[in-house]
Amino acid sequence: MGKLAKAGLFVSLVLGFTTVAPAGAFAWTGPCDVDTSVKAFSKLNTWSKQTGMCAGPVTVKKVTTVVGAPKTTLSPEANLLSAEACKISDGQRSGIRAFPKYQIDAPHPSASTRYLFLPFVSQDLPQKQSPWSGYSQYFNFLKDWMTYINESDSRQQFTFERTAVKLPFAVGPYKINHDNDKGGETSNKAFGRKFISEVDSQIDFSKFDVVLVIPPAGSPRGVFELGFMGTHTVDGNRVVFMSVPPATYTTQFVPHFPMITPLNWMHELHHAGGYTLQHHTGNEYWQNNRGTNPNFPGIGEWGLMNHSKTDLLGWEKWFIGYTKDSQVSCLDPTKESNVWLRPSGIRTDAKKLAVIPISSTKVVVLESMRAVGLNYKLGKPSQGLLVWTVDTTDPRESYGVEMVTLSNRKLTYKPFVYYDAPLKKGEQVKVEGLTIKVLEAGKFGDVFSVSKGN
Repeated sequence: MGKLAKAGLFVSLVLGFTTVAPAGAFAWTGPCDVDTSVKAFSKLNTWSKQTGMCAGPVTVKKVTTVVGAPKTTLSPEANLLSAEACKISDGQRSGIRAFPKYQIDAPHPSASTRYLFLPFVSQDLPQKQSPWSGYSQYFNFLKDWMTYINESDSRQQFTFERTAVKLPFAVGPYKINHDNDKGGETSNKAFGRKFISEVDSQIDFSKFDVVLVIPPAGSPRGVFELGFMGTHTVDGNRVVFMSVPPATYTTQFVPHFPMITPLNWMHELHHAGGYTLQHHTGNEYWQNNRGTNPNFPGIGEWGLMNHSKTDLLGWEKWFIGYTKDSQVSCLDPTKESNVWLRPSGIRTDAKKLAVIPISSTKVVVLESMRAVGLNYKLGKPSQGLLVWTVDTTDPRESYGVEMVTLSNRKLTYKPFVYYDAPLKKGEQVKVEGLTIKVLEAGKFGDVFSVSKGN
């Protein structure tokens, strides 16, 4: 087996092998199933099947109605604590895992971010098709997802520049990629400065907060890849610049091969700006096949920031600002409670996140997972009540968050790591001196009880 074939096999192992789900209801097993119904991403789907790379979700199953209601007597909302009691502050590290403690420079992406898709052509990357025909599917997907999850009173803006700006120099020597951000004359950020100097007269950057710099579709992979180009002050505004790979669905493996998927774009967007979300929780044995210690998987591959397979976690949506305080149940750990959470993937003003404050630095987070929204490909074992903890005292970037589930849950790479972690009806776990038990479950979400000890 050649070096490239071995590399491709390794990435397939890490990212999750692709499968094609059969037609019909409840056919999905996980986010790496190929969704052939989404014609806009047909080339990506073909690439996924040919390479074994996980394409992830490629659409948003929009649901605005909660079907049914539980029969359990629920605790009165008067028992809830103020939302502020659950807003623990983040510590100081690379990667945010709780409410930011200090003012963030260029706090994007956020519920009010203004996005610009800005295509270019250069001496070494000529235009082969119109930018819109090459990237409209990515633009529409990003817009649909962010608009759908943003239930705040703020709104984002999305703009696609239909005419590519022309660069009078070759971009290849800058070696733009995911890792080339350490500085120097040929770094991502150096290119960012050069790019801005060339196009600032053509674009009013005061109207935008995040700019995605887009190479011509069909350009060779490996020449211009996804990378953080820096946060720059342009036209009196702090603007985050990020490059993306070309829409070129080659099967020849190159470094950063899987970053062509739309979820990888969204994952990296939440690293590039001020809200640099915590990255790949766990010691990377399960997520990246690194090391020999399988004993700390973090929260597996749940959440956009854990290998770009599922939606942002409800906790992250809250502290970024997509979710309102009124949608969160802040539970008093000293009181017994019966709580109903609607599925987090449904767009509703009702409660869809529960948080239990343990201390000023630690919380238990609960979220109802169903096959809706961006998580529409979740299989039945992945649907239920997801329970995990956030501890802001651990200084390590990939630690401080940990799944709470039953001991019989098996860690596997397929369909994704910790795919069966959510609790089902009748199951219970103990965490921080509390017992959490699922009383009812259905399309309406999950009802659970919280009690002291047994």
